[in-house]
Amino acid sequence: MTARKRELRGVLISLVTLALVGGVIGAYLKSRSPASPARDTKLGVTGSTGATGPMGLTGAGIPAHGTKLGATGTVGATGAAGPAGAGDVGGSFRTGLVLRAMPAAGQTITPAQISLAIQIMRARARKLGIVGFRVRTTAKDKVNPLGLISIDIPASLQASQESLREKMLEEIAATDDLQFFDLEVSLATPSIEGNVPHPRALFPLLKAVAGEVKAAGATYYYLFDKKHKLVGGPAGTKTDLLALAAQRFRSRHPGDVILGVPKGIALVSCDLETSDFCPGTNGGFTPKKGQTWYYLFKLPAAMTATDINRRGTRVDYGGPGNGPIVDLRFSKHGNQKFRQITSAEYDRGQRAGSDQHFAVVLDGKLITAPAIEHTDNQLQGGIDPSINGAYIEGIGTISDAKRIVVALQTGPLPVRLVTVLGYQAQA
Repeated sequence: MTARKRELRGVLISLVTLALVGGVIGAYLKSRSPASPARDTKLGVTGSTGATGPMGLTGAGIPAHGTKLGATGTVGATGAAGPAGAGDVGGSFRTGLVLRAMPAAGQTITPAQISLAIQIMRARARKLGIVGFRVRTTAKDKVNPLGLISIDIPASLQASQESLREKMLEEIAATDDLQFFDLEVSLATPSIEGNVPHPRALFPLLKAVAGEVKAAGATYYYLFDKKHKLVGGPAGTKTDLLALAAQRFRSRHPGDVILGVPKGIALVSCDLETSDFCPGTNGGFTPKKGQTWYYLFKLPAAMTATDINRRGTRVDYGGPGNGPIVDLRFSKHGNQKFRQITSAEYDRGQRAGSDQHFAVVLDGKLITAPAIEHTDNQLQGGIDPSINGAYIEGIGTISDAKRIVVALQTGPLPVRLVTVLGYQAQA
């Protein structure tokens, strides 16, 4: 089978399933590290395996297409989640991060949602072992009728701990909204032309759909200066957008432009930090450092975090270089969805004579878009991940893997939080 050559360096997903087809066949979605001679991300089928059993994890990670799997062993148990002492504590504090719950257009945020967001943030901190901080709401005012969310840190925090603490605060405040898209059918105009993905910079992309926003409204708005540089957003209304900019000490200037994302559409970015591959002409490209490309996807997504079995999610080892992985399990409904999607992609690829893709998006950022090879007959009927689930590999550190697990176990925040005041390092 001819492999689609592609390099991915960020977080990526390997979906591993086992099914009896004569011998045991493992259908998988895989990607190798940049150091590997062959670079691909695809859904393929391995050759026959040895003795079966629960999927074992080896230092080699997923084998290349056609290699044999030996006898597999059980997956080891994960370590403890860390001390449970994180949360509100007494003592002297100073502001670490100030956040505002930002509603989408037409959305009303309730005190109950704010309370739930704080509970989830505290639960994430406990699981991550982050101690000695405080999460609270600030006083209410006309601009912030529900108040702001402030994550406070101990006044005694040492300067050497500043960067670590900053990262921790950002981690527990992330929305962590996981989405899966059938790429070719989910991309909205002008992000696809002739069945080929077409990424753009943010300003020209939103400018191209300004007519749709004018006719039907926007989900979120963004503020650009006269040179088309992004200076504010997202916000659910133009009023909120300007208020947020003012809270960040940026008033509206002559030549500023406000553009929106049409209702029923998701804005997705692609850059080198999260993925070395952006879908596009001739199969796609590697973005340059500092570049960010954008796509518009139709909502709803084909699958979301609700299709994940949270109890089956954990940290383990077995990625490239025996690195950390996040072991996933789908719900029963999620298994059925995934099989239906991959079956439809295979059938569509057969008709089009080209591979189709499965996009994975986290918090509006493209993580990977692996190919479903239309020439692989064993993918007919789709892939059922119900036996051995899935895992995320290529993760930088064990801390990064733990953060992803905690995000999936606690679920996404019920509201989108935007930073009003960034982390303030101690002088």
